[in-house]
Amino acid sequence: TGAPSSPVMRVVKFYRPQRWSDAQILEDHAFSIDLSEREIPVVAPLEISGYTLHHFAAMRFAVFPRRGGRAPELEDEKVLEWIGRFLGRIHAVGATQPFKLRPALNLESFGTEPRDWLLASGMIPQDLTETWETTVDLALQGVENRFEIIKTKQIRLHGDCHAGNILWTHE
Repeated sequence: TGAPSSPVMRVVKFYRPQRWSDAQILEDHAFSIDLSEREIPVVAPLEISGYTLHHFAAMRFAVFPRRGGRAPELEDEKVLEWIGRFLGRIHAVGATQPFKLRPALNLESFGTEPRDWLLASGMIPQDLTETWETTVDLALQGVENRFEIIKTKQIRLHGDCHAGNILWTHE
């Protein structure tokens, strides 16, 4: 008998009920696996007994390998260059085919609809409503103008890209 092996560490992600369908989650998993197979350093869900999405009672979850890392040094130009290269590669893979089921990240779903919901909700103080609406409309117009300039097409994206979701290592 040898020394005991160290335990394999895993991370379990639970999916909020009613947010996405199983098919939408599986489409997201397939994108992560596609990126991983192309040697883009993403953490893709593990396939267990042929499945990446699992159910227990009313809960849905996926199991991922545990990966270490820390927040990237965003002031370091070399780090930013590496991040930019990987984001470019992710976008290139994402452009090879569209999502069919995942909700689109566009001006309507992430701009106009939330603005309208907030205005209708009454959560914005009445004395600030006009200024708030004017400011948001100007921001949305700027985004719309930018989309017009670059003539964007819909591609598959992670959709939640921020420094807290980057596990940076020097390896």
